[in-house]
Amino acid sequence: MQKKRFSMKRKASSIAALFLVFLIGFGSPAAGAVPSARQMSENVSNVLVKSVPAGGLQIGAFDGEWTVIALARAGRGAPAVYDTYSWNAAAEVQKKKGVLSDSKDTEYSRAILGLTAVGRNPRNVSGYNLIQPLANYDKVVSQGINGAIYALLALDSGKYSMPTLSSAQGTQNSRQKMVDYILSKEINKGTNSAGGWALTGTDPDPDITSMALQALANYTSSSSVQAAVDRAVSALSKIQSSSGGYTSWGTENSESTAQVIVALTALGISPERQDFVKNGHTLISVLAQYYLPGKGFKNMLSDSSANKMATDQCAYALAAYNRFQSGENSLYDMTDVHSVFDTFSSDTEGRFSVSGAYLFRISSKNGRAPVFSVGTPGIFTQRLVKKSGSSYFFRIQAVGPVGSCAGIYVNGSRIAVASIRNR
Repeated sequence: MQKKRFSMKRKASSIAALFLVFLIGFGSPAAGAVPSARQMSENVSNVLVKSVPAGGLQIGAFDGEWTVIALARAGRGAPAVYDTYSWNAAAEVQKKKGVLSDSKDTEYSRAILGLTAVGRNPRNVSGYNLIQPLANYDKVVSQGINGAIYALLALDSGKYSMPTLSSAQGTQNSRQKMVDYILSKEINKGTNSAGGWALTGTDPDPDITSMALQALANYTSSSSVQAAVDRAVSALSKIQSSSGGYTSWGTENSESTAQVIVALTALGISPERQDFVKNGHTLISVLAQYYLPGKGFKNMLSDSSANKMATDQCAYALAAYNRFQSGENSLYDMTDVHSVFDTFSSDTEGRFSVSGAYLFRISSKNGRAPVFSVGTPGIFTQRLVKKSGSSYFFRIQAVGPVGSCAGIYVNGSRIAVASIRNR
């Protein structure tokens, strides 16, 4: 017991010291102790929020969707972070006229996942349907197995229907086609040594194998899928190091362990299952070795500083693990996300300028009158002009100085930012 370290002659100072130990113990893990998944998740979420750029998160692999997903699925972000990301995404889509990439459909898949995670509709982003490009099977698989993996994850995140191919060029895509494509790429398929996936070579890679499992998790009712999944899970256990970690491209790293955690939880398998505990090392205890409190996660154990990609991946892996422990939807099953537009729709979203007055049409979806408000006083006045059926028409009138702006809110959610252009 801690009390035995102190003499009775120093009772007062002992009590004070014990109280300090109590506070430290409950505020953060003691030196040498393995922090819990929830402690690490809370801490790294704070790191991610503090590191959001001044202009907000954008469409992109860095300071983009993976950060959004990590925060949203951990339930530790902030509405303002999500709002700004969705507006930035809408602005980017509008700027590019709906074409995020001519050659990489994973750009669409990643954006779909990010928007779905924060309750936005990827089928209408500045008037463009980001799911539409996934209808072209040939383009999706032109990126290899990654294309099929992320297209499946994106479509299944919100149980989105596969769109119809809009041109004569290309092959109509389907979920089954992509599942079959992933299965066809199994290492040593059809042999006794079959199991797992990789971008190149004949040895299963922990990252690609885990990502493929994440995509196939919804299709295990098929015996062929279940068999491939079982072989891949077995392969992941076999290639796990004696220290409990994973090596990819010649380097043991935190991201590989993170991807395995996401895969197992998607399949309903505990990361603490005995075949994934090596010499007493669990996947979470391995992840903790890369953890830098207040900074994030390292890529390699030899690193002295946190790595952005490692921090994002470890953060969403922890979210996946904690969701699994709580019996919540898996990381990429975002059907539990409450859409900001569940109770209303607006004919105007995003940023725009006003010259004099502007009329909003807000339609109620739940039979209740929407609550319309302007965030910053003294910029616009507002009033309800009329009601027609389930639609409510609100007029804002510029009264502030030219160049000033204010957020427009409906039912507590900011739908737009209006600035005064002139009078």
